[in-house]
Amino acid sequence: MRKYIAIFLVAFSFYACSSDDNGNVMEEEMEEMSEEGCSGDTCEATIGADETAATVPNSAFGTYNVEYTFADVNSPFELGAIATFIVKSNQTLSVAIDGFECITISNPVWRFGADETSGNYTFKDECRDMLAYNLSYNSDGSFNEVNIEPSEGAGFFGQFTLQ
Repeated sequence: MRKYIAIFLVAFSFYACSSDDNGNVMEEEMEEMSEEGCSGDTCEATIGADETAATVPNSAFGTYNVEYTFADVNSPFELGAIATFIVKSNQTLSVAIDGFECITISNPVWRFGADETSGNYTFKDECRDMLAYNLSYNSDGSFNEVNIEPSEGAGFFGQFTLQ
């Protein structure tokens, strides 16, 4: 009987260790993120033609746990991807998307006709992934969604909405 118990314990320990080694990538990314942002790459975006420097209002600061609920054919993210976006008072956005290294982006802009009344604030990652994260807020100031766009030019890849 002891022999079977010993075999069971050895087998169980291999199983337990192997399941830890296959941990969720998002959990690892979230360990890198805190209320302060992430320890990954940083990108200080430039203001492009037909863009205006934006100031994200205090009401928009916060942490948003979202899911990719619409994906265009050319989207860099798969439908159902989980992400966390942290909008901070220093006018930066930290992004952690399942399967991708986190990044912090500064210098939000208004583009494509958006302004302080539109509820849209775009953070462009023109340093690594060449994507723009267009944060959209409802007229009452509540979070709506994050639209994924090319960092240069018009286009639409998909959107993240609250989980």
